[in-house]
Amino acid sequence: MKRIIIIDNNSSDNSLNILEKKYGKKYIIIRNKENLGYARGNNIGIQKSTEVGMKYSFIINPDVEILDFNIFDTIIKFGESMENFYIAGPNIIHHNNFYYVPFYKRPDLLDLIFPFILRIRNKKRNNNSTIQEVYALHGSFLLIDTNKFKKIGMFDSRTFLYNEENIIGEKLLKLNVKSYIIKNLYIKHSVAKSVDAHFSFLKFRYMFESLFVYLTNYRNININSAYTISIISIINRVINNFIRKILYFILIKVVS
Repeated sequence: MKRIIIIDNNSSDNSLNILEKKYGKKYIIIRNKENLGYARGNNIGIQKSTEVGMKYSFIINPDVEILDFNIFDTIIKFGESMENFYIAGPNIIHHNNFYYVPFYKRPDLLDLIFPFILRIRNKKRNNNSTIQEVYALHGSFLLIDTNKFKKIGMFDSRTFLYNEENIIGEKLLKLNVKSYIIKNLYIKHSVAKSVDAHFSFLKFRYMFESLFVYLTNYRNININSAYTISIISIINRVINNFIRKILYFILIKVVS
């Protein structure tokens, strides 16, 4: 049995009313009274998934485009073939049709302070295998074993956005378990339409808060050090974001 569960995080447009009118009897639609963020919003969906008896659950962001619907059966078959399966995900294509590495290595102190270094190291971690064990996967499209994921506490509800994947990576690390990326499967993710593409106070606030939770609760870093690392990391992200926007603006001027 397959069920589709839609979690609406208090959307401001008319999309939920359209969905309820068209699919209300076919899908399970949950309307949140406020925007609970990625972690809490998905946890509600996972909880409902366990209640209706789903062995596996797909976590899919609303800005994801499914390129081949066979991906669902293929990735489930992979999960069933693994002895101790928890999480798997596909390769991801950016909305501008270029590929980006959809998985992460376990960040060390240098990575946390200078996030752009981590991006470079993640690219180097990519190999030519079809299936690769990784520390953490990009959270826009995931297959999880529902009950196992619930047993590890699901996503940390103290985060609103960012670092949820690394937190899951730490939870799995304690169990000596890895996530899997299946590289011959693809989805498209419209990153530019999400908060990640925007230069805003909220974006960097979410980054700071989630990084602080990750450091203090999962990496055993004391509060003062975690605060300092989080502040420096966000400052570097702001600078990096600003430089990228300037370069993009210059490039557009040159091309035009």
